[in-house]
Amino acid sequence: MRSFLTDGRGEILVAVAAGWFLSIGIRLAYPVLLPHLRESYGLDLTTAGLLLTALWLCYALGQLPGGLLADRFGEGNVLVASTLISAVTLGLVAVAGSAPVVYLATGAFGFGTALYGVARFTTLSDVYPDNDGTAIGVTMAAGQAGNTLLP
Repeated sequence: MRSFLTDGRGEILVAVAAGWFLSIGIRLAYPVLLPHLRESYGLDLTTAGLLLTALWLCYALGQLPGGLLADRFGEGNVLVASTLISAVTLGLVAVAGSAPVVYLATGAFGFGTALYGVARFTTLSDVYPDNDGTAIGVTMAAGQAGNTLLP
């Protein structure tokens, strides 16, 4: 265990796992927030469903660009950019004054979190070439904790 966390690798694992905890946990908190969003912005069930569709569609569409950007600019840079984009767009959702702003910010949030997907795996494989399965498992467990705790 000690060798698993030495040489700065433990900090990388904690950072990547914490990012995944927040990324997936916040996306799965959206259904819990739907009643509040419906009330605040006058959304019916159809438009509330469209909001969730926008979130997950943009998440799906961001996977390929996430990999391309990681190849071009490096995994660490993409992880940081994903985190910043996600934080800014989530802030926009929080202060949005209209439904269209919520939809655009939600879509951008979905796309921003998608950038995290590919880069987290390759980062952990690079940092833990002999134990990447364990490092990825820890990160996935952190995501499951986010799924459980944040909504």
